Amino acid sequence: MGEIFLGTIKIRKRCGNCGISFDIHEKVGDIGTWITSFFLSALLVPIILIVELYSNFSLKQYIFLLIPLVIISSIILLRITKFYILYKYMKKNNNEN
Repeated sequence: MGEIFLGTIKIRKRCGNCGISFDIHEKVGDIGTWITSFFLSALLVPIILIVELYSNFSLKQYIFLLIPLVIISSIILLRITKFYILYKYMKKNNNEN
């Protein structure tokens, strides 16, 4: 099975095994980034609010807690959304042909 991602979040242009083109950026744009931003905001803001209400973290503790949490969750969710969008796009194209 070929790799889909080139690095952390960038999608390869083509499959290394079968040569199928993954170049869909012109067709779908930045929808993966928009979806990721929306869901991260919807998930992390309430979590941060609850932590703020029920804990006494200092600013330094927030920085060391939130920055890695936001970065790691962004990468994970962006990979998931990009894979899902690529999957749906490829499935739609296969059904049309």
